[in-house]
Amino acid sequence: MHSRLSGLALAVTLAAATLAAGCESHDSKPAPAATSTSSASSDARAAPAVELAGSAGVGTYCTALGKRDGDYLWSGTQFTAHADATLEKAGPANLGNVRVVGTWLVEDSTDDGAFVPWPQGQRFVDKHGPRMPDSGASLAAGTTYRLVVRLRPDIGPLPGVVNGFDVTWSTEDGGGATLTDPSVLQFERIDKDC
Repeated sequence: MHSRLSGLALAVTLAAATLAAGCESHDSKPAPAATSTSSASSDARAAPAVELAGSAGVGTYCTALGKRDGDYLWSGTQFTAHADATLEKAGPANLGNVRVVGTWLVEDSTDDGAFVPWPQGQRFVDKHGPRMPDSGASLAAGTTYRLVVRLRPDIGPLPGVVNGFDVTWSTEDGGGATLTDPSVLQFERIDKDC
């Protein structure tokens, strides 16, 4: 029940934030469930050290851009470490006409991810503790983390798209996997429907 409410809370937060920014947002086709590709032993696959939290940010989110729009913040990908692990890398899986300006982690167990213009996203950034690197960070057992990405759509060659967010982790015993939050972010021209 909690994970359904968490997913619903994230969807409502993302939709409200995008609409508040003067943009149109809607979920088109629901994205498939989060996936994991593992190279770990059978024990680690039965009980992974790191899992995506609830439904993560799963969905398709769209925003219409004007010529003056700049960077955007995405923080809908959340994961929990059930055992100590090392973050090998984290960030967008596939990009089209969008650049990554920065990627980091924060400890965050709340259900308030965002997809908003950067000035609004700064409030999200300010309320969290120190930033952790997007590669090489030590993940502590029992801690929930949120991937935070600052994105810059290339206004000229729109549409822009981010297809999924990957989190790759490993453990000292050789376990590890790449988790994929299949959320899709779309950036369209202001004169087109998302």
